[in-house]
Amino acid sequence: MRVSAVLAVVSLAAPALVAGSSSSPAYSSSPATSTSDLASVVPLSHLRKRLQLCLPLLGCIGTPDYSSDVKNCGSYRNQCGTTWTNGYGAQCVAGVCMPFKCNAGYTLNTRTGTCVNTASDASNCGLVDNVCSALNGKSECRSGVCTFTSCAAGFLLTPVVGGLLGSYSKCVAIDTATDAKNCGSIGTPCPTALGSAVCVSGFCQYSACTTGYKLAASGQCVPIDTSTDVLNCGKLGNACPSTYANGGAATCVNGACTTICKSGYAFDSTYNFCRDVSSDLINCGSIGSKCAVAGAVTQVCSSGVCLATSCASPMTLVANACKLFDFASDINDCGSVGNACRFSPAGATGICAAGQCVTTTCPTGFIFNNGACLLSASGKVRTKRHRVVAKPDVAAERTTLCPAGETACPILGSTSFERAVKHLAADETPAMMRGKGGYECVDTTAALDSCGGCVSTGEGRDCTKIRGASGVGCSAGSCVVFSCRAGYRPSLSGKHCVRMRSTQSRANTAGNSTRSAGRHRHASVRQHTGGGAFH
Repeated sequence: MRVSAVLAVVSLAAPALVAGSSSSPAYSSSPATSTSDLASVVPLSHLRKRLQLCLPLLGCIGTPDYSSDVKNCGSYRNQCGTTWTNGYGAQCVAGVCMPFKCNAGYTLNTRTGTCVNTASDASNCGLVDNVCSALNGKSECRSGVCTFTSCAAGFLLTPVVGGLLGSYSKCVAIDTATDAKNCGSIGTPCPTALGSAVCVSGFCQYSACTTGYKLAASGQCVPIDTSTDVLNCGKLGNACPSTYANGGAATCVNGACTTICKSGYAFDSTYNFCRDVSSDLINCGSIGSKCAVAGAVTQVCSSGVCLATSCASPMTLVANACKLFDFASDINDCGSVGNACRFSPAGATGICAAGQCVTTTCPTGFIFNNGACLLSASGKVRTKRHRVVAKPDVAAERTTLCPAGETACPILGSTSFERAVKHLAADETPAMMRGKGGYECVDTTAALDSCGGCVSTGEGRDCTKIRGASGVGCSAGSCVVFSCRAGYRPSLSGKHCVRMRSTQSRANTAGNSTRSAGRHRHASVRQHTGGGAFH
């Protein structure tokens, strides 16, 4: 019999589907279900796919349910397996085979049909299909929480503690041009140990500094140098005055306030001001320089220099200084201040004795005689005779200094002695002198101390200085010995005393006296005139 010829109409029934079951649909023994009742059980859109003709002993005839049938999941006869990674069993959900159940710690992702670990899976972190973001960095799933492990340029890996999802890290956008904790580059904070700082164009700029530092013009905190800082001179907070009276602006030198003072003033660091040092006896010329002129009784400070105004005896005030002079022997102050000895002629030397200049040695061409230098016989200067040519109305005049028969001899020791000698040497007439040097008129034919000529010029002889003589005379300009001292006897010429041997000395003593009495002794006559001033 052909099926198409079946005369009996078999009632149509909607199979009762069990979710997750792959068994054949069960048949109801109730009366035939109306179309409206069927629509209330299965959506009409699925009804056409699920209609089957079920006959006794023949089974159901029709299209299987591909959306849930594990044997026909998604397509005809696509049977779902029961072995899964991290799961087991099988089910067909919306035509996709997947585990019926996941192992402990895993959750079924019905979208992918896999068992996922929401504690570590970055695509299912904490929840199914919760994908960890990779924006601005790299992230991973840690204990079901998305956390970043590194960030892209311009972003900072920032930890978040105690959030709703627990502790994690995120990438935060950083402006390195203004962020004081990341100034110029990520991870470069502005130091806070030096003061309060802000980031300006990627550079740390300080608005205030900590103790021991000051804000420089560059915006940086620099250490305070208490040795040079006028606001912290010597120690922090010790500010120097802005200006000083009689001075200028303040400076700090080696930790002390000071300034450059005006002329006549010096800075007194003890009292911190410009002190007058031009007239202060205690600070004359410089601070602490007390006037103490040696030997001064009174003194003043003038233009910063200590000057004596009076001196203690025996010192003498000279050019505002007290000096101790040796007028008795100082050759530069012989007899009085500034009286320096000048010895004549040129080349002669001497000393100051008892306040008088005394010649001790003579130059070549002169002989030393009685404290003076005299021209020797060979060194006498001769010049041509001085002559005066008479004019019609003027006759040459000569001055005769001494009487006839006497010679004008320069006086030894006179300050004008040299001048007198020059005047005498300028004229061959001894009695004629053209100057007023110190002189005396002497009869050189009979004078004992100028016998035969002036002793002061080296032309005559001092008979009284004949060695061993006790009685002498001057006869016609020649010395004559009348008697000699013990141990001497007159020479045969009668001009010297000759030393005798001891035996002859006693025998001739009486004879000397006899001969002396028989000789004529000349008495010298010395005449002085007022024409030669004696200096």
